[in-house]
Amino acid sequence: MQHLWLQGIDFDQELSQPMQHQWMKLFQEMSELNNVSFSRCLTPADANWDPILCIFSDASEEVFRACAYFRLQLIDSTYDVKIHCSKITCSIVEETDNSRLELQVAVMQVLCIRQSLNKPKFPISKPIFLTDSIIVFAWIQKPERRFKPFVSNRVGEIQSTKDPSHWRHIPGEFNVADDVSRGISVKQLTERWQHGPEFLYSPESEWPQDVSCPDQTEQEQEEHKYQ
Repeated sequence: MQHLWLQGIDFDQELSQPMQHQWMKLFQEMSELNNVSFSRCLTPADANWDPILCIFSDASEEVFRACAYFRLQLIDSTYDVKIHCSKITCSIVEETDNSRLELQVAVMQVLCIRQSLNKPKFPISKPIFLTDSIIVFAWIQKPERRFKPFVSNRVGEIQSTKDPSHWRHIPGEFNVADDVSRGISVKQLTERWQHGPEFLYSPESEWPQDVSCPDQTEQEQEEHKYQ
């Protein structure tokens, strides 16, 4: 629908053959959703009650995506991971750089944890926010007052909810939210998107980390210039 709107196509205007093909493929996949199921129970009987909520996010020119996973350690020291919630919205139509898009979807991660904290049946011992944007990760670690209004307002909202130490930066290939923002088939929904990436089944000390440094020029573009 976003693409149709951007191209200025009227309600009763006939679509091009490529667009018709995309819509038919969408309708066919929608019928396949009947074969996708999710477990309603988040807490297995053999769990040690110390739940962690792991929230991933990703942004593209088309959509913002965030998904959260409920992670529990079991009695045998292994881990159980289940998808807890997922949120997707269309991205803004106006042109903006990718770092700003990633920052806005980081705010969506904060909204996910707010919704979860309002559910007393699922007390979260701690949240872990994961992003593959090194520049956004660097912004969140700094005081909001250092930045110009766009970044400052969003960093402030993020920091007002949870401490920056709850954020981790991971390589892009481990970001499960990237799957849906790039587009996957219905059959692929039952793979790592539903069950979480493999590293969530390991101790936190073994989770992947990206030691890349943010682009200093890009980072300073959003900072105030003090004389």
